[in-house]
Amino acid sequence: FRDFYMPGMTSSGDNNTSTIRVENIAAPILLISGAADLMWPSSIAAERIEKRLKEKGFKYQDTNVIYPAAGHHVTSDVFVTIRSSEVVHPVTKTTMYLGGLPSANAADSRDAFHKKVAFFKSYVTGEK
Repeated sequence: FRDFYMPGMTSSGDNNTSTIRVENIAAPILLISGAADLMWPSSIAAERIEKRLKEKGFKYQDTNVIYPAAGHHVTSDVFVTIRSSEVVHPVTKTTMYLGGLPSANAADSRDAFHKKVAFFKSYVTGEK
């Protein structure tokens, strides 16, 4: 599906009605993506979000973590054990390729889990 989304990635900016005004979020933001995501260009979207936040003077902390060899489900803790780069759609029964190397998906999902926990601990409880 990644190629399906790519043309839409060229039309962004303040005049595009589909642009999400991420700078209006009143909280810290944690972005996690895999550069080998075959479902959609999540790492490109994350980079654009990060750029937009900087351009708009976002006053909260934003963190962008991109795992170079991970695919679509890098933030799914299930993939720490499954270590899959493809799934079968439950309705259509077609194989959906999520991308990434299975070993990277597992290791990076584990790392992403720890980053999410630290992020929430930091901003919700004040713990570092």
